[in-house]
Amino acid sequence: MSVRIKALSWYIKAINGRNNNGRLTSYNKGGGFKFLYFLYDDNRKVFKLPFIILKSKVWCYKSFYLDLICYSNGFLSYVRSIHNTVEGVQIFLNSNEPFKYSIGDRLPLQFLVVGLCINNIENIPLNGAVFCKSAGVYGKIVCHFLRYVLIQFNSGCQRLILNTCQASVGVCAGVKKKGQKLTTKLKAGDLRNLGKRPHVRGIAKNPVDHPNGGRTKGGGVYKDKWGNISLGPKTRRRFNKFVIPMSQNLLK
Repeated sequence: MSVRIKALSWYIKAINGRNNNGRLTSYNKGGGFKFLYFLYDDNRKVFKLPFIILKSKVWCYKSFYLDLICYSNGFLSYVRSIHNTVEGVQIFLNSNEPFKYSIGDRLPLQFLVVGLCINNIENIPLNGAVFCKSAGVYGKIVCHFLRYVLIQFNSGCQRLILNTCQASVGVCAGVKKKGQKLTTKLKAGDLRNLGKRPHVRGIAKNPVDHPNGGRTKGGGVYKDKWGNISLGPKTRRRFNKFVIPMSQNLLK
C-alpha cells in the first residue's frame, strides 16, 4: 500500500515520446497509462533536525524506493529508501558535523570510516546525490586523502570525491530487486500500456529511412538514425583526473 501526500505527488499523463511541437522524437516510446510522480528530496539540506520514517519502501515507478519522513518540526518529505531501516522506531539525522552515526544517517565523507558502505553520494557539496542511487547499489570507502576520499563502486571503478560531499550510510533499498528479471511473458498490449512502441531494427529498413538499411550491410559501421556511430565509441570524457580506471586499481 502506497502513501500519497497531495502536495508532494501528482499524476502525469504520458507524453508519447513527442516534443512541445507534437513531433515524434523518441521512436520507441508512446502511449501508456498515466502514472503517479513523487517529488523527492536528493539534496537533504535540512541539517540537525532529527526525523523518523512514517512509511518505508513507497513504490515510485522507478528503479528505487522512497521513504516518507517527518522532521521534528513537522516537515514532510520523500527521500530514497535505505536497506534495513525501520519505520517509526529509529531516529535519523542529517548533519554537516561529526556524530555517532548508524545506518540511514547522512553526513560528510570526511567523518566516515574506511570500508563503510554508502549510497546517495554527492559529487559537488550540497548539490544533490549523483552516485549510487539505484536499488541495491552502494559504494565503499577505500582510503582518505588530504581533501579527497577514494570510493570504489560496484563496477570496480574507483573515483576521488571531495571529503566535504555528503553520503548516506548503508545500501540503497531493493537488494532483491537488483538483477531481477521479468519472468512473465507480456503481450503486445501490455507493453503499449507500459509506454513501449514497436521497435524496428535499422538494418531491416530501407537505405532512405536509416543509415544501416539496405539488403546488405555494406561493410560500414553501425550508426543511429541520425548517422552517429552507435556501436563501439566511448561515451566518457577522454581525460578525467578524478576517475581511476580498473587497470590502475589501487586495491591490487
